Amino acid sequence: MSAPAFCHIYAQFDQVGERLGEDWDHLARLGLVADVTVSLGQAERQRAALERVRAAGGLVALNWYPRDGDAACADANWWRYEPGECRRLVAVAQQRFAALGLGELEALNTYTPGNGLVAACRAAGIRYLTGFCAPIVIEDGGWAIAHYGSPLSPYFVSEQDYRKPEDPAGRADALLMASMELRNPLVCARHWSEGPWCPLNAQAADRWLEPSDTPWPFLRSAEDWIRQGEQDGVQRFFHINLQYFFAGACRGHNRRALEWLAAQRDCGRLEIGGLRAWGRRLAAGGGFVPQATWWRGEMAGMHVGNRPGFYPDTVVDESLARQAVFAEGEALPRRLYDYRPAWSCHPFRPAGDDPAPADTAGLEVAVEREDAGPGRVRIAVTVRNQGAERTLPLALWPALAGLAGPFQVAAPARVLPHPAGEDGLLLVERAWPAGTTTVSLEVAHHGVAAGRHRRRWGALVEARTFTLDRRPCTVIALQAPARVLLGLRAARPALSGAAVEGLVGIERSASTLALAAQPLVLDGTCLASWARVWDRHADEIEIEGVAEAEAGLRAAARAQADALLGPGTAIPAPGYQLHGDLLDPARWDLALGRAAGAAEAAAAEARLHELRPGLGRIVVAAHPGADLPCGSITKVLGHRFDRIAASDGHGFEELCADYPQAWAPGVAGWVQWRHLHVAVTGLRRDAGRYRLHLHACDPEGRGLVQRVHLYDADAHGEDRMQICVEPAWAVPAGIAARHEAGAYCSVAIPALCLGWKRIGIWINPLERQRLHDWVAERGAPGILMHLWLTVGGAG
Repeated sequence: MSAPAFCHIYAQFDQVGERLGEDWDHLARLGLVADVTVSLGQAERQRAALERVRAAGGLVALNWYPRDGDAACADANWWRYEPGECRRLVAVAQQRFAALGLGELEALNTYTPGNGLVAACRAAGIRYLTGFCAPIVIEDGGWAIAHYGSPLSPYFVSEQDYRKPEDPAGRADALLMASMELRNPLVCARHWSEGPWCPLNAQAADRWLEPSDTPWPFLRSAEDWIRQGEQDGVQRFFHINLQYFFAGACRGHNRRALEWLAAQRDCGRLEIGGLRAWGRRLAAGGGFVPQATWWRGEMAGMHVGNRPGFYPDTVVDESLARQAVFAEGEALPRRLYDYRPAWSCHPFRPAGDDPAPADTAGLEVAVEREDAGPGRVRIAVTVRNQGAERTLPLALWPALAGLAGPFQVAAPARVLPHPAGEDGLLLVERAWPAGTTTVSLEVAHHGVAAGRHRRRWGALVEARTFTLDRRPCTVIALQAPARVLLGLRAARPALSGAAVEGLVGIERSASTLALAAQPLVLDGTCLASWARVWDRHADEIEIEGVAEAEAGLRAAARAQADALLGPGTAIPAPGYQLHGDLLDPARWDLALGRAAGAAEAAAAEARLHELRPGLGRIVVAAHPGADLPCGSITKVLGHRFDRIAASDGHGFEELCADYPQAWAPGVAGWVQWRHLHVAVTGLRRDAGRYRLHLHACDPEGRGLVQRVHLYDADAHGEDRMQICVEPAWAVPAGIAARHEAGAYCSVAIPALCLGWKRIGIWINPLERQRLHDWVAERGAPGILMHLWLTVGGAG
């Protein structure tokens, strides 16, 4: 008996301004319930629409940060405030909301909660906190977020720690915490936090790009969630996050996502409700609805964060007792959080090590499978435990590989079906004593699987098939940070004629699948690069030229390594660089990145001296991301790749940059898709003339023009003065042009700025402040590759 998935709609209506009523009416016409966020001023003007939200069963969550209650509270992070201060600021929210005549304040919306805020909400009678951002560790503008360990689906917050769930039984002040959207914990840990559960991300530049009018990556993931429940009868939960900033086309993507969800509800595949309904279900079920979910291909072809075109499959298995996160092929959980012991963790550690997952060291797992007769296999699991007895779950990936479901197995094992409807995963949880333990399991299956949903060509290219509105769609993506030209063709003549779409950077293509190979360009150095073939499975296409492309990549890697690291440097298989976890100290390309970064920084500085004779003394030199191997990484984990030097009391600070990105070894910089901010400090009036020198090129040929302002980084509101020092800096296109004169921008620091403690530097792309279609209108980021501050001299 299948169980319809439960969808929660979280609508950030504080971003829609005066269109709140219009956007709510679209939801209402579809018969959908949503929990919405609003600002106080917006709520005052939109009271009638918000009454309709409440009448339909939705929450009205007040968007509330410390500065909203007291302008002197400039820090946006609730965890930095004492409990008494949190109570004071929450009381202000209650008073102002009460004046609206919308009833009592039930819900607050905030990005970075803390234990003090949780306690204040309990005491004030607030029962819902929305906007939480699990499981991320990231710096985002003024926010500092460390939410590892918390459940992905909504949970009742423990008094011990705001990231830990509890059973609300017996509590009159139970508080339900809800994240914005589902996010893959392993992608968040090492790459980039955004995923497909926010349809806006398809147009939001630094998340993932979808050039069509339909948010297909979101629909792929939602379909996978629904299909899992249809296969095993266990209800799955997911959020859809409606954001409305950045590009006008985002509204269309949101609406088409909502219309698709309503259609699934109408045919009985989906239940849509608010947090009130889900909270009642949690309370009735002992505080949590266990969730075991299989994540595949949710950001296919999106390379930010040094992500491979297809990230390895991830399985998240969570309950009120614990959360286990498994990486493809690994029996032991990559992350395991036990919720039963006492828990109280530091609110923010940039390294992402607190709360730390349970230790699985000293454990080895072996899995063997043998045929046990028609429709049956026998699985032997051997665990060697070199420590004390411990209870933990295992994921037995080989147990069901290549087999067709449905499957049947006896306890203590559970089956997690693959979203594609073939293959699956066996989960086993029990106590594993010290020494060696072998457990035998017998599984019933329905024969050999067709194997149509996944295919690989060498280590370089992968294709996966998804089902969208009963149509197969095969997505092709690259696993390496390189640009390659391949050939795509139909596997048999009868398969010709399918529609083929592609995206490389922001260049879109369209063609038709033919028997003769058609050019297929994939570029893993771009933010996004993929191709998709409609109405064909992965086993119905062929890709040519992969062996030749791999040979070329091996030769290039060999030449780079010989030049930068010395002849004979070992390069592990496949012999060239792959996207992956850049925090793994064993990666060979870390040394390549460091060497290339040093060489590039020296070359850029030498060229600056050549262009600006009499430069003066360099007191700050910043080379963000210089040591990063080709690829990019979430910025909070990316600082180790920066080269920053300052002298004589001067300093340099990053204020807002999304991440460092490297387009080639050593050719790197910070990227921010609207407001890139850094600051220099320690400037003195008596030191002489200061000059600021910036460097950037336009690696992806987006037609990048940048504007540069200086401002007092410690002033607020009317006290913040901005000075435009470069109205239109047209940076040269292409990596090869990075040392042209136009790549360097030099400005004198006005005397007025020398009285500021921190001189903020704002670099933004010179485009309309709000594009309608970011892809079609060629949206551009702000980029900073090198920065120098000089004093004295004649240059």
